[in-house]
This record gives sequence, C-alpha cells and structure tokens, in this order.
Amino acid sequence: MKPTMPTPALRLCGSLLAFGAAALLGLFLLFCLFQVAEMVYASKLVTADIHRSFCPQGEMMVACSPVMARGAFPKKKSRDAFRVFVVGSSQAMGSPYVFQSLNLLGFFFPNEGGISTWLQDYLSAVYPDRRVQVVNAARALGSMMNEHLETFRDIIREGSPDLIVVLAGNNEGPRRDGRRQAPSIEALDGDVAASARRYKTYLEEMVRRSREAGVTLYVLTVPNNLRDWEPTAPSDSGLEEARSLLARGLGRTALASLDARTDTANALRLFYRAKCLDAAGRYDEALRAYIQARDNDLSFFRARSVFNGIVRRAAGKNVRVVDMETILRGYAKDGIPGSDLFHDNCHLKLLANRIAAREIALFHIHDKGLPPQAEERLWAEDSRPLRISRASLEVLYLLKAAKWAEYMLLPRSMREWDANARMMIGNYLQAAKEIRRGRYGQFR
Repeated sequence: MKPTMPTPALRLCGSLLAFGAAALLGLFLLFCLFQVAEMVYASKLVTADIHRSFCPQGEMMVACSPVMARGAFPKKKSRDAFRVFVVGSSQAMGSPYVFQSLNLLGFFFPNEGGISTWLQDYLSAVYPDRRVQVVNAARALGSMMNEHLETFRDIIREGSPDLIVVLAGNNEGPRRDGRRQAPSIEALDGDVAASARRYKTYLEEMVRRSREAGVTLYVLTVPNNLRDWEPTAPSDSGLEEARSLLARGLGRTALASLDARTDTANALRLFYRAKCLDAAGRYDEALRAYIQARDNDLSFFRARSVFNGIVRRAAGKNVRVVDMETILRGYAKDGIPGSDLFHDNCHLKLLANRIAAREIALFHIHDKGLPPQAEERLWAEDSRPLRISRASLEVLYLLKAAKWAEYMLLPRSMREWDANARMMIGNYLQAAKEIRRGRYGQFR
C-alpha cells in the first residue's frame, strides 16, 4: 500500500507552523540579546566616570558619560552654525527610542525618535541657510537636576550654545537604599519640600549661568501620564472593592464609597476617584483628581505640581518657559494625558516626541519674531513621513513588551507595579499592532 501524500492544506499548515516557530525563535534570540546588552551596559557603569559630559575626540566633542546618548558636536563652531543642546533625563533623551552611549542596543536600532531628532528636522527647516546642530545632552537612569547641572556647566564652557532646552523633573526625590519612594504618606510632604528646594537651587544656577553667558534658555514644564499610571500608596480591601466596582462599570457606587473614606491624601483613593469622574464624563474634575493623585504618589517617578510651579516662575530676560505640560494636554483625549501620549509614567510615544519638538520650534519662531515663511517651512517639514524603519520599531516594541512580561514572572513580593506593568505590556503590543495595520506615522 502506497503511503498517503500530504494534502496541500496540510503542507500549508506545516509551513505556517515552521514559520511561526522560526519567528518565535528569532524573537527569543533578540530578547536574549536585549538582556545581554543591558548586562554589559550595567557592568560598564560600575567603573565609568559619569560626571564628565563631553570628551575631545579628534575634531569633535563626544558625549563620554555612559548615561548619556551618543551626542557629538564639532570643537570649532562655524559662523553659520545654530547650536542647540537638549538637557534632561530619559524623557528628554527619548527613551525607549534613544539609548545611552554604552548600551549595545543602540547599535541595533535607529537610536533616534526623541525630541532632539525632530527638533533637528524642524529647526533645519526654519533656518535653511544655517548649519543647525541639535545635540542630545540628556542623562538617563534616574538622573536628577544636580547631574543635569553638571552637563549644563560643561555645555556653557565647551559647547558654544545658541539655545539650551531643559526638560527635567521626573526623578526628583530622595534615594533610600536604591528605592525611589517615600516610606509613608506622613513623610511625603517633607521629602517633596526638600527635593523642591534642591531643584529650585539648581535651576536658578542654570538661569544665572545662561544669563552670564548670554545664552537663551528654554525651560519646559514636565508632562507625564495622569490617566493610566497607577500611583504607589497603601491599599486595603475598601480600595480593592472600589477598583472592582469600577471594572464592573459601577463608577457611581465606587465614587460614593471613596468619598466616604477619611484617608483623603491616599494617592490610590484619589486615582480611583479620578477614574470614577472620568468614566462619568466629568473630565475637568477628573483632571484635578488625577493631578492630586500624582502629587500624592509615594514614588518619585513623575514631576509634581510644585516642580512645574518652580519652572513657570523661572521666566526672565533670557529665559523662556515652554509650558509643555499644558500644551500636551491639548493633544490628549478629553484633555487628560494617558496612554495616547505615553508608553509608561513619563516616556513619550514616538509621535508625542515629534509634537513636543514641533511645539518647541513653533515657540522659537514666535519668540524670535521670525517671518511667516519660517512657520510655512516648519509645517512643510511636518507633512513629511517619518523616516524611522517600521520593522525596527515593531521589534523594539515587542522587546519592551517581553521585558515587562518577564517582570510579571517575578515573585509577587518583588513586584511593585503590577497594574502599570500590564498597562505597559498592552501599550507596546498595541503600538506593534498599529504598525502592522499601517498606522505607522499617525498620531491618535
């Protein structure tokens, strides 16, 4: 009896299974590479000097701190150059699209897509007859304002800047045994007040040094995720019940139970209360409650109102305040920033980075009183498609989702951000899906 030959349908199924297995294996190998790259990077941090910002390398000055992106600029500034430095933490750097200088992943991905990338494009369109140089001088890995001040001093001394843009404030807070949060609600106010005093002192020195050097300084208020980032705070059965009621669509009942509680400063209570108001379409009230929840968050990973208040009062002769917090609310659904703009607590999505850069360039046009043709050229640049590879972005998003999925496999006692980790996994998977659906380059 002759053996039965597989039907075309069976052969197709076999081919699809083989292709799927190969794709999963490839993704697994990339994930392993991701992990190795991060371990190599961490090992280099142990012995590296993170305080020196730029080092000479031939005719160039190159970022030499391992916590900085691979920014560089010529030692000798040409007469037609217009040189801009972007200073701040990972939000300003452009994470997750831009990597620190010693992180090997930066060699496998485009390593562009942050505010500096788009600002280079927009200002080049605004000044077609000048050699625009936008240098990403941000520091990642939880860098704080005192470290940004070190970079700022180096820029004034070595960079011959025309404009410095500062976006910093998401990491300000005490460091306790490697943990970035207050031990209790009672201790929070003191921690925030002390951090705000330090932040103000460092910002005032930036203002003074830029004024003495005759350099224009743009200080940005700090936007962050209000709607979809759950704050850190003590929970209990009552708050868990409110969460459950919300999930079942019983927001009015949840709101009544939350309003009856006496722990009015508890960030989780405030966050769930904001969710109830949000679900009811009471967006102005919800926004205020989300802001209160952020300001009472025990963790120090989002800029609080007090820091943005310090920024707003910094305007002066050569200092301009760009109110990016308010600007991005205008792009957010219902005026409440969430996962439509952010991947996580503070890191902007690709198109949100582009919008932020465009708003800075528009502000610059109006600040300098440039002719209408400058704005026309900017909008012409804005209509061009994104130039970052779709395939590399999809792989990046999948790797980030895998990284947070790995976090969810840790013992529960080691996990602090279960709800937020699930949100980030969903965010990155949705971003990858939208690329496959042809939504690449669109903002929503």
